[in-house]
Order: sequence, then C-alpha cells, then structure tokens
Amino acid sequence: GKAYDDFVLREYLVYKLFSVLTDTSFRVRLLRIEYIDTHKERKPIKQYGFFIEPLDILTLRTQSSIVKVTRLTQKNIVPALMDRVAIFSYMVSQWDWAVPGLQNISVIVPSNYAGTGLGVAVPYDFDLTGLVNASYGFPDAATGLTSNRDRKYVGICRSREEFAGALEEFKNLKGAFYSVINDFPLLEQRSKKDITDFLDQFFSQLDNQKEMERLIAQFMTSCKPL
Repeated sequence: GKAYDDFVLREYLVYKLFSVLTDTSFRVRLLRIEYIDTHKERKPIKQYGFFIEPLDILTLRTQSSIVKVTRLTQKNIVPALMDRVAIFSYMVSQWDWAVPGLQNISVIVPSNYAGTGLGVAVPYDFDLTGLVNASYGFPDAATGLTSNRDRKYVGICRSREEFAGALEEFKNLKGAFYSVINDFPLLEQRSKKDITDFLDQFFSQLDNQKEMERLIAQFMTSCKPL
C-alpha cells in the first residue's frame, strides 16, 4: 500500500545520500512494478521498488576486488573511510550493521589500496534506519535502543581531532544531502519534511561548536576501542 511505497522511496534515498559521500557505494535504480495475479482473482497492483547494483559490477566500476573473509573488524577498513560509514550510519540511524560477519556491509579493495591490508566498507540494506522509520522493524534489545530513531555511534574510537575532521565533511555536504531529498519528485512533502526534520537533529549539532564538542564526547563514550 501507500505506506510501504513511502518506505521503499525513503530507503532508495538513503542509498542516494550515501552516494553523495563516495563513488564506492551501491548505485540504485528506481522501478515502478506491476504485479499481475495470473489467477485473475484480484486486480493488478502497482508499487515502487528498486534494483541494487550487483557487487561484482560495483567492483568492476571501481576497479576493486571483493573481500569474502568474514573475520574482519573495523581495523581492517581504511580509517577515514570507516569513520565516514560509521558517521553516516549514525546520521540516518542505521543500527543494523557490523563489519564482523559482514552484516549489511560489503568490503572491497580498490586497486589503490591493494597490498595495504585495508579495504573499503560499503553499506547496504537501509530499511530499518530511522530515516525510513518503517513500522515493521525495531532495534534488538541488545543494542540498548528503544526506537528506530534512536542514534548510537558504534564506529571505532578516534581522537577528538579526527572526529572533528570527519564531521566537517558532513557539515560541508549538508546542502547536497538536503537537495537529494527535496529534489526527489516522488516523495510527498510531509515525508520530505519528516526526513529533513530528522536530519536537522544531527546537523544542528554541527552548526554550533559547543554542540559539536558534545557530539564528539558522545562518540568517544560509545565508540569501539581500537
């Protein structure tokens, strides 16, 4: 129904938002699908969906190789790029991810990182994020979260200076993020407002030095030790 169409369009936008940060992201293509009951017992149903770029095509496009080993940690990811994924996950409230076990994360090694022992994390499967705010999924109790819209930073621990530098990238791209949402013609205005209000909670902390320091302190409290 209409509500689930909204969930699909929102998840599609999360992929587009991550693509603002980097080309090492899954490309997506929106679809309008007509489901036909071959038994002719009900009328055709039209709903939105999207294709996700296959991993082997992503690696070909980015001149990368696929890492299939699941015994990885965030230490195996290029530090600045790992922080980017972790902060993005915090921004959209993506709690359902982990590098160990490759939980909703693919790891690739672009040719320029070959031989370094480090890879690049590419996140996917965003339907349970706070930005989508789907009615059918809730955080596991073990996360300590009570709502899809609760944010918790679970990236690796860095210095205050490193966190500040990583957050500056997001601050500089705020306009590009909001354009992805506001320029998307298929999403209703109330959904756009809901999403931008949700993102405002994050970006308002970047626009004020004291709030930025408070956010960094929060990261340093919940982050994973090196």
